[in-house]
Amino acid sequence: MYLTRGFGDLENRIATQLFTLMDSLQPDVVVLATTNIPDSLDPSLRRRFDYEFKIDLPDRAGRLEILELCTKTMTLASDVMLEEIAEATDAFVSADLARLCQHAFTTRVLHLHSKGFNNEIVIPRDLKPEVTMDDFRAALLTESKKRASVVTTANVVPK
Repeated sequence: MYLTRGFGDLENRIATQLFTLMDSLQPDVVVLATTNIPDSLDPSLRRRFDYEFKIDLPDRAGRLEILELCTKTMTLASDVMLEEIAEATDAFVSADLARLCQHAFTTRVLHLHSKGFNNEIVIPRDLKPEVTMDDFRAALLTESKKRASVVTTANVVPK
């Protein structure tokens, strides 16, 4: 039985079920898992994996390449400087950069939308908004605020 400090029986049942399922896997089944906080995982869970890989954060050049991939289908305004965005996103991983680009795009779309019946947002199918540097700055501000929030994790330890 595993005890989760500060949480209830639900987390204990989930952990127990996960361990049982992993212990009964066939040898030809591959399980991949990711986390950005490996030290918070129960050591008995980590022991069930044969290999553990650490992938470092992308450097400035890597972030720039990711930003270029994430924005290749967007229409970018001439003021957009992906190099500046790559510089400002030091601790971002690829998922963070993808979310940043999506947020900038959504910011531009919402800025251009027209109100329909009952204030519904009406967006034409052929709309190709030109995403600006201000859209990226607004998205970066929002994403930075999200990253500054406190995260609580379950602490599962053997009983």
